[in-house]
Amino acid sequence: MLAVISDLHFEEEALDKVTSAANPDGVSFVRNLPAGAYHKIIARLADEVMRNKATHLDVVLAGDVFDLHRTLLWFGKDDGAGRFQPTPDPVRPYVANTKVTPDLETKIVDILDAIAKEERVAGALQAFKLLWQGLYVPKGGDPSAPEQFPLAADCIRAVYLPGNHDRLANATPKIQQRVRHHLGLPETDAPFLHTHTSDDPRVIVRHGHEYDAFNFGTDYSRKTSIPSSIPEEHYEAPTFGDFVTVDIVGALPWRMRRHYGDETIVDTPALAAIYLRLLEFDDVRPQSRLLDFVLGTADTNPRQDEQWNLLRPVLAGLLDDVCDHPFLRASIARMKPVGIKKRLALLAVKAAIRSRVWRRALPLGVMRSLMGQLEGAGDAPATYAHREHAIQHGTTRFVVAGHTHNPDVVPVGQASREQVFIDTGTWRNKVLPTVAGEGFVRLKSLTYVTVYGSTEDGGRDADDSVRQESFDFWSGFAEKWPEPTNTKTNPATEGI
Repeated sequence: MLAVISDLHFEEEALDKVTSAANPDGVSFVRNLPAGAYHKIIARLADEVMRNKATHLDVVLAGDVFDLHRTLLWFGKDDGAGRFQPTPDPVRPYVANTKVTPDLETKIVDILDAIAKEERVAGALQAFKLLWQGLYVPKGGDPSAPEQFPLAADCIRAVYLPGNHDRLANATPKIQQRVRHHLGLPETDAPFLHTHTSDDPRVIVRHGHEYDAFNFGTDYSRKTSIPSSIPEEHYEAPTFGDFVTVDIVGALPWRMRRHYGDETIVDTPALAAIYLRLLEFDDVRPQSRLLDFVLGTADTNPRQDEQWNLLRPVLAGLLDDVCDHPFLRASIARMKPVGIKKRLALLAVKAAIRSRVWRRALPLGVMRSLMGQLEGAGDAPATYAHREHAIQHGTTRFVVAGHTHNPDVVPVGQASREQVFIDTGTWRNKVLPTVAGEGFVRLKSLTYVTVYGSTEDGGRDADDSVRQESFDFWSGFAEKWPEPTNTKTNPATEGI
């Protein structure tokens, strides 16, 4: 039996908190899931092991487990008292794994330790560590008194595949050791694999960034076949997505703090609302609605143009600083999109950079237009899964990958082979707009996949009466966690 979970996105979030003398509770946002979510899924796996009479369990954590990009530690450090202290720090993660310097290695280890220190992350990691030891917390059980899992520890195997947000987990032996330590994996000198394959069940598991040229070291949109074994240098290469996540998306909250100051943000409801949404807005889907989300602060009830006037100087300063960055320039120069929508989107970005449109007041309408051109320009991941060599030659039935945060099941390959692509979605929040366009709703997302071998009860009879593998796909949303009651705080959410 094989279980696949991806895109947990454990994050360091303590340094995002801003306070003032008048409001020591300040503004903060909780993104990590409570440990109970992981205990529940592992309890469900235990039920499936018993129901399907599985003799072994492979658990694949398929990438973006640790979010090494989304942290203020790229812009400073913890002052030792849990407060953010900005420092001139030139190290950045958008370098090849083979080019990681000692300073960058230290920064990555510090980020990993800060992530693992988060209370919720520590609880989640403990749930997995118990499983590797053959222990778990049954439904309604006491986390302090775990029970025996239906399989012994030597029948349970943990597999970790780095994704694009934790690409650098494979950069050096020291970083690899730290990742293994936090996940509770056995010590070894071997690097982490990028793909997990199995003959029974016939499955290939990837993170899924291989299908996204913005976040992978090569562009497979022009390839007619994708090899099961992709060259290592393609996984090691820095990507355009690294730059965007760290120095644009991740930088906006910090730049807002630098522009306005923590006390002003905390004590100004409109600024506090924008700040909170900047911490959350990479969970918004579709991404063309990002501006509507950031400016749509119904709880403070300002007009959108008034909110835009507060955000615009922060965004303009960021664009001024990054538009001539050598890495950004080189990334854009290398892009050779295939589809017409992609080409038009790239031309729009190049025109905006060339004209420095943000220096001419940066009208809200212009930004909306740019965002609209960038949305939906990529091929669906199932299109790439269809090109997998193992699918084309019938050596696998299932391709399982995440990365997109959009859970899905799509038939690929030949219908006679019953080949399927399964997108493992995410365990992050999803912020979705209403159909009427009058606001957004936050939903908690959980997805996992189990694939059973032909000898397990989960297997089934094919048309020729030969036993073959089968799968279960579990994906859903919940809203049982309390939402913030005001713009100043976001209470720790409980339950699932």
